[in-house]
Amino acid sequence: MELIVTDADIVTMAPGAGPAGSMLVRDGRIAAVGQAEAVRAAAPGADVVRLGGATVIPGLIDAHCHVADIGYLAAAADCGQPSAPDIAAIQARLRQAAERTPDGSWVTGTGYAEYKLREGRHPNRAELDAAVPNRPAVLYHTSLHVCVLNTAALREAGFAEDQPDPPGGAFGRDSEGRLDGVVYEAPMFALFEQNIRRDLALAGAAGAKLVETAGEHLASFGLTSACDADMRRDTFAAFAEADAGGLLRQRIYGLVVHDHLDWLLGAGLQGRHSGQLATEAVKIWADGGMSSRTAAIGGTYPVPPHGSGILYFEGD
Repeated sequence: MELIVTDADIVTMAPGAGPAGSMLVRDGRIAAVGQAEAVRAAAPGADVVRLGGATVIPGLIDAHCHVADIGYLAAAADCGQPSAPDIAAIQARLRQAAERTPDGSWVTGTGYAEYKLREGRHPNRAELDAAVPNRPAVLYHTSLHVCVLNTAALREAGFAEDQPDPPGGAFGRDSEGRLDGVVYEAPMFALFEQNIRRDLALAGAAGAKLVETAGEHLASFGLTSACDADMRRDTFAAFAEADAGGLLRQRIYGLVVHDHLDWLLGAGLQGRHSGQLATEAVKIWADGGMSSRTAAIGGTYPVPPHGSGILYFEGD
């Protein structure tokens, strides 16, 4: 397949070179860039697309993102700024989300940051209960290191009032020591993975659609390659399904989460799978995140109850 893109300012990034006017794409690769006459002569039978003077730049690469998460959260209620400036607005958005969320899926919101809300704090389970009283609801922090659960979600997740903080994580508690719905780090990650797996299972053979949705979103920002820094067994299956179906819109380089390494090696899946998909590295992280105040630091955070953060591994 040959395609000529012309009537454009094509930025080549070549040292000392100004914009070109035309570009030839052959079998998905740039074959020639230059003046319109020369490019047309190189492929006289090619289809031609005129861009009306638009600027064309090289595709952008996101060196660290979470592609599968983007697909999973695409249908979630936008509870970030400026859509939801306070907790009342978050509640309203969760109520709206509950009306369109199918049975079997949790009501989901995403993108809030407590320090940007008018109240300057995390929402709590009682406030999520007021918005979604009869089914599980989860609200993810913008960092994806913290979430808030309503009572039904706490119950379904198996989190008990007298449960101690788990290794690598913590539960928020009210003045009487009861769970306030805020979940930090390790138990949040486990819950997030469980929710993605459930939605992938509900999607069945259409699991690739989740990846395709994420790809469309990334493409709207000009991203043509991305490093998915949280690839797991189930999400890899969705990537592979999308790749086999020609639905993978970006070149994806997967960082496989360290506790899935044995599966990766045992299945013989390390390496490059196609021109679009590779799993050639493993991700291990030592502590939490800065924007969630869970990154391990030498001192103490000035905002309770985070202390000095959460460290997953001892120094040795």
